[in-house]
Amino acid sequence: MLLKGKASSLLGMSMLMLPLVASADWSGKGEAGAALATANSGATNKTFTAKLDVADEIDKWKHAFGGSTVYTSSKAEATVDEPNPQNETSAKRWELHEQSNYNFVPQTFWFGAVRYENDDLGSFEYQAAVSTGIGHTFYDNERTKLVGQVGVGYKRFKNRDADTDGDAIATGSLEYRQQLTANTMLLNKLAVEAGSSNTFIQNDLSLQVKMTDVLALALGYQLRYNTKPGVRVAPSYPVGDEYAHSDRLLTANLVYEFK
Repeated sequence: MLLKGKASSLLGMSMLMLPLVASADWSGKGEAGAALATANSGATNKTFTAKLDVADEIDKWKHAFGGSTVYTSSKAEATVDEPNPQNETSAKRWELHEQSNYNFVPQTFWFGAVRYENDDLGSFEYQAAVSTGIGHTFYDNERTKLVGQVGVGYKRFKNRDADTDGDAIATGSLEYRQQLTANTMLLNKLAVEAGSSNTFIQNDLSLQVKMTDVLALALGYQLRYNTKPGVRVAPSYPVGDEYAHSDRLLTANLVYEFK
């Protein structure tokens, strides 16, 4: 019921934002990709990813929002007893985020941000955070862009084997873009949410090669890390057995840019 309530709230927020989206001049990128891997046991894993980020600037304000999803299914090796094994979902995660910036002096801005993430099989069923703070644009030219921000906030979360909890957090991010050649770009974004209960770190590294003015191919590597992912419930698992601290994802995506 709690997750249903949160989903309803998010849907309501999205509906309220529709008039704003329709009237604004948004630009951004959409990505989609798939990966196929085969385990040593013969099991086949398929991973599908999608991502959308859009932004709009009005005078001193910048509004940006987006979302992403990862869906993984696994299929065991066919045997005599099971010639056509059924697919089983091994991971499914989706995330939504929004941030508004106000440039009160050149290259320095105040921000307010919200983020919600739902993970079916990770150590946290969901994480929802709201934060505010100060950011600064260190470089922003045709070849290089570097933006950093720090802030404070509050996070609600539910460990899969524990009750819902909340924690004050310190946040930080560093976003870097470098134009390597006329059609090749390197991008990296590091984000941190640090609290007494857990510190969440995510780094997204991507190399994009333009094919046309609006289409590009991207190779990406994502690393997610939780310092305290939680302990699995006994007796189903050994006493003290923890969920994995890190989650790695290697992707190959087709990127569409719209302006």
